[in-house]
Amino acid sequence: MTRKKLPIGIQTFREIREDNCHYVDKTAFALRMIPDKFVLGEKNR
Repeated sequence: MTRKKLPIGIQTFREIREDNCHYVDKTAFALRMIPDKFVLGEKNR
């Protein structure tokens, strides 16, 4: 079994895919860190 490279210094998802690098999607983790009452793009009144 060959090991995948770590995408250190790679800035785009395309490069990660083309270079067959290891990728972990942390979108769900980031969304859990945003408070429920905070909505992006909405102004406080």
